[in-house]
Amino acid sequence: MSKAMSKSHPYRIQVHCNQKMHKQIKQFAVERGLSESGAARALIDRAIAAQNDELHQQIDELNRLLQAVLHAATASRIFAAEAAQASGTSITNDEFKERILNLVKRYREFEG
Repeated sequence: MSKAMSKSHPYRIQVHCNQKMHKQIKQFAVERGLSESGAARALIDRAIAAQNDELHQQIDELNRLLQAVLHAATASRIFAAEAAQASGTSITNDEFKERILNLVKRYREFEG
């Protein structure tokens, strides 16, 4: 095993692997007063953090959309119950859920 790929340091890079990347890491190290392995570690950590930030943003957006859907479902249940009451009929939660499931089923068939 070569010096550049010692098992003791997982962030070491092989110079012949990618000269352009090596030059960028070297420049980053010089600009910040780091060793090359320290610069590589900092760049890797930065890339991982950026990916994590992007994932968190996606999860936050999905959570926001889920909350909106749940709010809309609750509001529609209330409106349906009020409309049924106003017309002199009643609808149970189970009947309402069954109707919603039928609507979802029809939607899936339409989209499929």
